[in-house]
Amino acid sequence: MNEEVKNNLYLILNAGSGEYAVSADEVRSIVTPEKLFPVQGAPEQILGLVEFQHDFVGVVSARKLFGVAEQSAEEGKTGLLDLGIDREIVVIVENASGRFGLKVDGIENIEPLQSFTGLPVALEGMRYISGLARREKGEGAVGILDMNRVAEDAGRFELPEEDPGLGKEAEDE
Repeated sequence: MNEEVKNNLYLILNAGSGEYAVSADEVRSIVTPEKLFPVQGAPEQILGLVEFQHDFVGVVSARKLFGVAEQSAEEGKTGLLDLGIDREIVVIVENASGRFGLKVDGIENIEPLQSFTGLPVALEGMRYISGLARREKGEGAVGILDMNRVAEDAGRFELPEEDPGLGKEAEDE
């Protein structure tokens, strides 16, 4: 199923050696948080919380979602956009399923994508990729992320009401 798409901008991001696209309509911000607050008992893909616009937002690891090994210190950041920082890069996404952060290795660009196709049979088991799209400058294909599915899985973890366990040491009583 081919569908020509015009004037749709996508944020192209990296996780490991893969390139993925998120609709720019869903991207609220790209942040480099000073602190990531770990949450005790969170699933492994939930890295913790970041503060964003006077609220805490859960952060999901793109590498863990896609089964990519964690980045070693010598690998460094990837992507064409040099943000001039040496901290984590978190894309804040907001859609009908909620708001969350996606920790990525790098940001390539914001660009229109030319055409979309469904997933080839060999890739049909990839839960978070809804299809493929050609990059405008003929730089190959990127996986289109289904951010509603990512949000659903990220939202399955709810913070406890009383004690969120934001990485603080338990006090001895």
